[in-house]
Amino acid sequence: MDKDVSAIAKFTALYIRAKLIHANCLSSIAWTQLLATSSTIQSTQNQTLKHQIESFLQLCLKMQYKFNGLTKEEYSSIIQLKLRALALQLVYIVRGSNASALAACQNLLEQAETVQKYLEENGCKANDFTQALFELFDSLDDPKPGTVVKLLLPLFEKFTIPYISFSSSVSSENYICAK
Repeated sequence: MDKDVSAIAKFTALYIRAKLIHANCLSSIAWTQLLATSSTIQSTQNQTLKHQIESFLQLCLKMQYKFNGLTKEEYSSIIQLKLRALALQLVYIVRGSNASALAACQNLLEQAETVQKYLEENGCKANDFTQALFELFDSLDDPKPGTVVKLLLPLFEKFTIPYISFSSSVSSENYICAK
């Protein structure tokens, strides 16, 4: 198989896998339990959800760093997908664990700022989820994890992950960032 076609196929497979894992997270019993209660819940299903969210984030990181040759728009789609994964992770930490969510919340805020800067500098458009996330963060005076999660939850149901198409020659020879 041609090296460029192989890289595009691998990238596409990772993207589809990420979408499927995201869909599995949102349709799981553990997610439904997280939505139904404001108190922390513990269960075996919770551990499965935790691992799915970790896998989703890992796939986003692979797509961000393992491939080069992405256009600015393609790269922006991947970093916005990673932002969604970080938001999902924050929801899990606040609602599904006893761990402190301060660092995860701060990381999400910083990553959102980085993504917003990238989009503005490169003339890329935020997808609906990311735009709503930016507006949410702009409206908060003191973004505490519990408050952020409460406002994030409806965004996952409202905005699906957009499809991505390739207009560039993606390769996976090096672990470098896109242009």
